[in-house]
Amino acid sequence: MDVSINGQDIKITEALEEYAQKKLGKLDRYMPNITDLRLDLSRQHTRRGDNLTIAQITLRHRRGAILRAERLSVEAWRHQGHAKAEIADRRVEAVHAVSEVEAVITVAPGQLARYGPVGVRGAERLDPEWLAWMTGLRPGQEYDPDDIKRASTRMARLDVFRAARFQEAEFINDDGLLPITYIVQERLPRRFGVGGTWSSIDGGGVEAFWMHRNLFGRAERLRIEGKVAGLGQTFKPDEFTYRVGASFVKPGVYTPDTSFSASLFGDREVLEAYTRTAVTLSAGLTHEFTEQLSGRLFVNAARARFDDAEYGRRDFTTLGLAGALAYDTRDNAADATRGVFLEAVVEPFYEFEYGNPAIRATAEARAYYGFGADSRFVLAGRVKLGSLAGPSAADLPPDLLFFAGGGGSVRGYAYRNIGVETPSGNVVGGRSLTEASVEARMRVTNSIGVVAFADAGYVGAESYPTFDDRLRVGVGGGLRYITGLGPIRLDVAVPLDRRPGDPSVAFYVGLGQAF
Repeated sequence: MDVSINGQDIKITEALEEYAQKKLGKLDRYMPNITDLRLDLSRQHTRRGDNLTIAQITLRHRRGAILRAERLSVEAWRHQGHAKAEIADRRVEAVHAVSEVEAVITVAPGQLARYGPVGVRGAERLDPEWLAWMTGLRPGQEYDPDDIKRASTRMARLDVFRAARFQEAEFINDDGLLPITYIVQERLPRRFGVGGTWSSIDGGGVEAFWMHRNLFGRAERLRIEGKVAGLGQTFKPDEFTYRVGASFVKPGVYTPDTSFSASLFGDREVLEAYTRTAVTLSAGLTHEFTEQLSGRLFVNAARARFDDAEYGRRDFTTLGLAGALAYDTRDNAADATRGVFLEAVVEPFYEFEYGNPAIRATAEARAYYGFGADSRFVLAGRVKLGSLAGPSAADLPPDLLFFAGGGGSVRGYAYRNIGVETPSGNVVGGRSLTEASVEARMRVTNSIGVVAFADAGYVGAESYPTFDDRLRVGVGGGLRYITGLGPIRLDVAVPLDRRPGDPSVAFYVGLGQAF
């Protein structure tokens, strides 16, 4: 597509030409049959004495998509701050000799707009002034539709509205300010739920929670929850897994994109490798830098007792930091068909009982590629690496060492049963981790999908992988039932290198894709 830009009483600067080329170039994405496009910029004087900028677009197109050209032309001006841009005139001529259509579109950008005061309508229990601040739309800031989109995403994360929308005023004020109204319908603040899980390896589990999502009028969320797992595998209460605790989230700390979180949990976890009884406390900040990039920094403290066959009973007290960065371009976190997810986590900590400093780090990458009509076929891949630098495994809490196996790791093997095998035949945690998964997903109908997958994992005794032991590989397939919340997942996996404690066949049920 050839693009030319001309100005009448307007100087075409390099920056203006670059901006116009970028915006007009988008037309070719939606109308690939455009052959020529010309942009003419001019000024007209209104009766009020104002200068009105007129943008006239002339394009040649073989199949005709004039309305789309008009929409994109208006959007280009709106992104330049002209909130009330509109089509002033259009002229369409057919050139029958060459089977082309020539369209002349005249856009009236209107006045440059800046945000006026943000009003809130419909708030009952929420603080309206705080909601206006949380939108991030500051009075006097130049109008940009992308700001409205980002504000909508930010406000939806609060999870306190049944419905919400931004409404722009019909006219721009004489001072150039455009009033914005945020219209909301609140959800009920209290909620409770009961759920269940089942695995052929871990048995059944029941869990319940109570949540208040607007504790003090600024979308503060308090959640109290409890869980019992391992039912059916044993009927001894002291061999069940228990979890009880509370978490608190306060959004809008320092900036609209920063939230404070704190949690306190008590756990008793019964695994093949060890039994853990612990109290953990964490507190920190999460910040959304952009729609794709986020980060978090937390302080973690724990007091735990571990019992295992290799080392017997040990007590640990740890205090440390956990910092993470995540980059996410997936189109749907629960059922991605395109995009990537990248995350890096670094956790320095100090263990007081044995007097040992250590640092733990992980990096994970996921990628998705969809093809076919409506991306009915998807190839998905995942790689995760981990390393722990510090003392030997005997002087570190087992839950901070690396294990693999189970759903979300290497399917087909018992949960956290892939580790380092000691001379006595016991499995303990390692100081390095390597995991990889690949899935081929196909949607058979609009509601039914099938999956074939292979997972592999390795845990090493050193801080770097030496692959002294074989990779553990699990293969299998599954069914997906597509719902509005994400696919309901049923997977069947077989371990190719079964060890003591591993099943011959494993079944997994969950909500959302495995990764």
